[in-house]
Amino acid sequence: MSDDQPEASEFYTFAQAAAELGLAYDTVKDAVRRGTIPVLTYGPRMHLITRTALDDYRRDHLRKGKPPTKQAEWARAYRERKESRTGGDTAKAWKRPSVGRLTVVLS
Repeated sequence: MSDDQPEASEFYTFAQAAAELGLAYDTVKDAVRRGTIPVLTYGPRMHLITRTALDDYRRDHLRKGKPPTKQAEWARAYRERKESRTGGDTAKAWKRPSVGRLTVVLS
């Protein structure tokens, strides 16, 4: 690999970037739409964010080196708990658990 190309570990999906920054997925997506976070686009559906873009966003738009807020800490802990329950499959976390059928007898 040449020196001017970043390593594969320096690329993040929107979900990975959100976890790295301690933000919601939609917040990262909105920042990309606004142009606040630049992305590399490969085809119509593959968008990757570089490590440098994350560092720049963190420096310019987040709490500028201050510790995360309690809300950000809560959100990160919530995501970690959800991922540990679903084995990393976040789609499973949003499925409603099946409930037995309730039968009502009218006399």
